[in-house]
Amino acid sequence: MATQALAVNGAKVYIVGRTGEKLDNVVKAHGQTIAGEIIPIMADITMKSDIARLVKEIESREKCPLHHHQ
Repeated sequence: MATQALAVNGAKVYIVGRTGEKLDNVVKAHGQTIAGEIIPIMADITMKSDIARLVKEIESREKCPLHHHQ
């Protein structure tokens, strides 16, 4: 619900989940006729390697680098 509220108001919202199907369903349900953008990224946030990949993926899509702490 927060994702939809942000995206409707023009925000770019990254959503993260372990299954592509669920992520795609959110984008289909809420990402069609909105001012913003919902960007799905598949990752398991319980795995350190997936978190690192997630950070790199978002950094590659954004102009300014994310600052993250280990």
